[in-house]
Amino acid sequence: MGDNSMIFEKIDKLFKHYLYKEVSKDEILEFQKQFEVLFANFRDELDAEIGAVNYEILDSIFMIFDSYEPDVEIRMSDKHCIDEVDLIREIKCAYERIDRK
Repeated sequence: MGDNSMIFEKIDKLFKHYLYKEVSKDEILEFQKQFEVLFANFRDELDAEIGAVNYEILDSIFMIFDSYEPDVEIRMSDKHCIDEVDLIREIKCAYERIDRK
């Protein structure tokens, strides 16, 4: 990653802040909002900063967030929706695959 890895640094800090502690539903929604804003607004910069493989991992995290549903009733009726526990587990798993060379 080059000198201008500013966007990824922000995302990296975001993951470190939320993934390694107990988080409430409100915190998860805040995490999701912050990640989605950074990712959606800086796709090209991120791709240039971290390369295609790492970008694909971030894109997969974006999709994981997309399948998160805080409402248990909705989750019960839609097998594609995941809860907080699965969300954090899946994001952590994806995040830990990012290559930081």
